[in-house]
Amino acid sequence: MDPFSITVGVLGIIDLCLRFKPDNRFDRYGKVLIKTYSDYQNAETEVAETLLKLKVLWYKTESQMDLLTKVWDSLDPILQQNQHLLLCQLEVKLQKAIGLINAIVHGKQTATSLADILRIKGKVKRERYALSVKESLDRSVADFSEWHYLFDPSWYLIAQVASDEIDRYLRNKKNDDNSPVQGLIALRKSIRDLNVPSNRPVREISSHDFLGPRSLIPESSAAMADFQDRNSYAVVDSMIPNQFADETATIRDVTALCKALSRMDPQVFGLLRCCGVINKSLETDVENLTIEKLPTTNRQLAYDLAFEVPLGLSKPKSLRDLLKHQQASLNLRLDISRQLAMSVFYLHITGFVHKNLRPENILVFEQEASMSKVPCLVGFEKFRLADSSTFLVGDSLKEREIYRHPSRQGNDPEQKYVMQHDIYSLGVCLLEIGLWKSFVQQSEFQGGFLPLAELEIDELLVESNNRKSALGIKKRMMVVAEEQLPMHMGDKLTQVVSKCLGCLDDTEFWNESDDEGSEDVNIGVQFIENVLLQLQEIVI
Repeated sequence: MDPFSITVGVLGIIDLCLRFKPDNRFDRYGKVLIKTYSDYQNAETEVAETLLKLKVLWYKTESQMDLLTKVWDSLDPILQQNQHLLLCQLEVKLQKAIGLINAIVHGKQTATSLADILRIKGKVKRERYALSVKESLDRSVADFSEWHYLFDPSWYLIAQVASDEIDRYLRNKKNDDNSPVQGLIALRKSIRDLNVPSNRPVREISSHDFLGPRSLIPESSAAMADFQDRNSYAVVDSMIPNQFADETATIRDVTALCKALSRMDPQVFGLLRCCGVINKSLETDVENLTIEKLPTTNRQLAYDLAFEVPLGLSKPKSLRDLLKHQQASLNLRLDISRQLAMSVFYLHITGFVHKNLRPENILVFEQEASMSKVPCLVGFEKFRLADSSTFLVGDSLKEREIYRHPSRQGNDPEQKYVMQHDIYSLGVCLLEIGLWKSFVQQSEFQGGFLPLAELEIDELLVESNNRKSALGIKKRMMVVAEEQLPMHMGDKLTQVVSKCLGCLDDTEFWNESDDEGSEDVNIGVQFIENVLLQLQEIVI
């Protein structure tokens, strides 16, 4: 479809979803649906509570559509195509929701348009239909929640589009208490901080801000620590930057990372909010950490990042610990996979690559209200800005090598680190989660690396030819995914894992876009289509 047709189609769909003129009255599609349900909300308290969820989802949708209508022409063509596809799905879901409630309220009567729905009159006893209305309402909320799971990442990619028009719109909305717009503003500020060095300091804290000693989290580099001045706790994670890195660039990157993560809403982005940094490389505490305040000696830079844990989340365990010592249902494996993929996606939007994605650096919390599991990324030990210089140095710890793309293995990696290397590591983690078997049975720090026997990589680990070893490990991961994963999690997750492992191969799934636009946006859209969309379509 050509760009003009897409533009006309999208604006038409938005108009269809938001603005209708039934019976010569200007009304809104979503509000018609909400109003229809509202007539029955007093029949049962649960109906009223679920209706509130629907209203919140719809108001969020209205805000997102308002932005799209204002900045559509500024978006990259590949992003326009992706959003056009998702908006077509929204139209179908809205029609389905209207049809559901119409069928319940009016029985066998059918309406062919919104005008018909508004014209149909009938008296319904609320008590009699309360259960049916609630079931219909629950289904509508589930449908819209599922749609937002897919649409929100595409919408937040707008943060990466360079456009004065987008900046003007967000400046006018900066005081609006609106979750999606405020989240987009936060991402936009984070990206701007990367491109325009800021002297605004991040909050520097010290070990004295915490009560007592830290509690180490097993199978992880992170620890828990209680705050002195508040009834909450933090996850504290150590970070030792590359010893060959320029000090000014290192402090710039640490500052940018802390600022970016300080703006994150864990409920939206799946990333813990950074609440401060401990500069362990200085002999005495300094008031602020900025790019001007540098260490005066050549000592090794070292930092601790503190991440505030949201209320309701508790009992963090590393994914490695869970893989080794706890069983997991298929639903739990899928939930963790979806949330982990989303966290990696949003980290990349901020302009950073993780470089160290493996189960030791994935903390899984218990959500007290729902008893569900919430994974969050830590282990930013080797992070860097996605577009900044990289050092072609690494390490040869075999327990880490199995999570690295072949071009990034060994002490002398062949390629600079890019976003796709994180995506490869994600593929290995998703394979591990799907099988629910720890690929690392014993670490090198426990007397020698012992891999999972089913991987059959023992000979490859002692292979003297590093290139042959690296390519062999990747091939084994692909074979294990194809042969073992389908019987555990089905074909769809197997395809997702294969796409992640092959993201740097010359395949049909990760082609460079012919359209002009940001490379990061192109990668983001392909990640949505090849990973997030496919994960959401899995039904267990």
